[in-house]
Amino acid sequence: MTRVLIIDEQIIYRRGVKQLLELTFPSFIIETASVSLPMEKEFHPDLVIFEPGLNLQKNLSWIDSLIHKNAKVVVLSTVESSNHNSILNLLKRNIQGFLLKNMKTEQLLECIRIILGGDRFIHPSVANILLDDYQEHFGKVRITEEQSYKITTP
Repeated sequence: MTRVLIIDEQIIYRRGVKQLLELTFPSFIIETASVSLPMEKEFHPDLVIFEPGLNLQKNLSWIDSLIHKNAKVVVLSTVESSNHNSILNLLKRNIQGFLLKNMKTEQLLECIRIILGGDRFIHPSVANILLDDYQEHFGKVRITEEQSYKITTP
């Protein structure tokens, strides 16, 4: 039996996601919380759908402890509400997914299925941030086409 914890400061959003998951996955046990630490100690989730909001720095060690306990952590956020550094901080952890709150229902459910199946999923908008960061840090050491040609030509 899969235990799911939905953490978001917006009660309407938490209830909506919970209802959607209950209808789609009737065997799941689903809890919601606006404050993560007390709930996690009692509930021991397999999957955590987490909207970090403004408390990201405060919750990073909590996210790490969940991952250490083999919980799959999915961040469900808006790119607009997160700055690039906070997104990169989350991606450096062993999270299984970074989804957007404004995803279509079927797309959200499919991503959750993918993650529960053992794969990871990062929304394309977030992937662009990751690629930009990678290219900024590692793109400086790339060789040009001309240098590559000289290297491969006998």
